[in-house]
Amino acid sequence: RKEKISIVLDSFEGLKIPNEALVEVEKEVDGKPVKKIGVYVLYGQLVRFREVNALLYEDEYIVAENGSSSSGQVTLNDMIITKGRDLYDGKIIA
Repeated sequence: RKEKISIVLDSFEGLKIPNEALVEVEKEVDGKPVKKIGVYVLYGQLVRFREVNALLYEDEYIVAENGSSSSGQVTLNDMIITKGRDLYDGKIIA
């Protein structure tokens, strides 16, 4: 018998996020503009920006750390918006 095998050298635990959902926004920190990578999530009818702390980059997705919503990071229960136009933090979706 012949079997195909794969050897796993590293393992990552986190959130699998498609690359098309990632956005880069400019935020002000201490009066200076800083670029942040994250995703837009749907919170009720409101669009919110959540930062992403990437652990692994692949061609079609990233694996991100499961953060906390109080710190502004993406969490397991967030509904990530993968497609959309003219999205921004605070936009109301009807």
